[in-house]
Amino acid sequence: MALTRDELIAALRQTVEASLQQLVALQAADGNPGSLPDDEAEAAVSQASDDVYSTVVDTISAYSLAHNDERPRINRIPVELLCASLSHLHFEDLLTATHVCAGWRKLALKHATLWNKISTTNEQHLAAMLERSQAALLHVNVGMGTSRYEDEDRPLERVFRHTSLFDKKHSYNNLYAMLLPCMPRIHTLRIRDWTIEAPLEKLLHAPAPELVRFNLQTSGMHTSRVTVDRLFHGSAPRLRALTVYGMSLSSAALQNLRGLSYLELNVHLNDIADGVLAAVDDIPEIVVHWESSSLGAIGQGLAAILNGLQGAPGDGRAALQLLPPSQSICSLISSENHIRVIVADSGLVREIRNIDVESAATYTLGALSESIRTLSTLAIAASLFMRCTEDTLPYIEDLTIMLSIDNRTITEPGMLLEVNGRTPKLPQLKRLALDSVTYTDSFSSLFGQRNRRGSTVPSAELAAFIVRTGTKPALALIGVKASARGVSDPAYQSLVAAVASIESRA
Repeated sequence: MALTRDELIAALRQTVEASLQQLVALQAADGNPGSLPDDEAEAAVSQASDDVYSTVVDTISAYSLAHNDERPRINRIPVELLCASLSHLHFEDLLTATHVCAGWRKLALKHATLWNKISTTNEQHLAAMLERSQAALLHVNVGMGTSRYEDEDRPLERVFRHTSLFDKKHSYNNLYAMLLPCMPRIHTLRIRDWTIEAPLEKLLHAPAPELVRFNLQTSGMHTSRVTVDRLFHGSAPRLRALTVYGMSLSSAALQNLRGLSYLELNVHLNDIADGVLAAVDDIPEIVVHWESSSLGAIGQGLAAILNGLQGAPGDGRAALQLLPPSQSICSLISSENHIRVIVADSGLVREIRNIDVESAATYTLGALSESIRTLSTLAIAASLFMRCTEDTLPYIEDLTIMLSIDNRTITEPGMLLEVNGRTPKLPQLKRLALDSVTYTDSFSSLFGQRNRRGSTVPSAELAAFIVRTGTKPALALIGVKASARGVSDPAYQSLVAAVASIESRA
């Protein structure tokens, strides 16, 4: 038990007093002071002094050991806190941590959940993680884009952009073979590969009773198009989110998957003819990559050229069949090649990416005229907004105008107000945003450029535009800023007077 400071002082005082009493006793031996011979008396006093010194040192040492504990400070970290800290380490760093000391190594190897989050392309790493994770559910990410320095959420197209189109120097077949016997305990699985070969096909047909999220992205560059008829052998009862890019899923494969809440896949004309999505029209959220401009289609096109074949890209207007009727939506996001809608009554979300500009415009303008009474939230590319007619948007409460790199209608003086006499009336508008970041970066095409940021909106013209809408909304400027020569600039003050508030962020 640790001694307090007062207890230590009391112990030292008792030690000193006992030693002094011993000295006095030596001097008064037999009741005759000085009766001991000089040499014996000197030796007795010296011994008593040594005893005092030793006792004091022993007492202080005992106090020090009791106070500081015999364990190093680093080993006194609570187990729960240490495990939580180690769980944030990447695999290589976690390995390093297991060599800090025997205590840390024993603790790390004992806790399986430190090893069940696997992101690697290395066979030795995968083998070690599978062994050390014991029976824990696994979260697996293998293939391209699994480097600790890469953004694992970036689109597959951006991963391929920095890779040779015909580079097959990396093969993950051994990884798939190692994962196959572990499929019964895989909870989330993400795979990025150039092609689908036999080991991966076996993995895709294995039952996955604990799988809740699956993401497969391939380029289709090095192999003919693969169709999976029974994904996970029809046995993935917990699967809720499915993303498949670069590979066809038959209607039978989708019918075997019950309980999905999110589905993302690439689709072409044949898939529509086969009724692929008709089998899953009750899924709450579906995102479609229209194949006429997806990377998979580019790969198929290159393959056709190399084989002397001819083929025509799919008609973008056919992709509009995948969207709900334009008169039934309450929320619409529409860039020049991307549409995302929410159905008013059911709340279903439908999204199409990589369609052509005119097809996007056809649906968007139709929705703006046909969903007058249901459409309340709109995010629209500036080029499409300029095509809106007056009195088109009477029930819009939240309007975002997306600014693209090649669109100058907003960011240059005199251009925004080309809508001068026909600015749509927005009597219900509560929020207006000019955004060059949020939507357009995430919806950029494979070879598209990033949008410029830091553009300046002319304050006076923006204020006049807002006044003509007939409302005083909150204004958000995202990636842009309003022109001002200081807070007292009359043009900027007119903008301040035209809105309820101004929010600016990069």
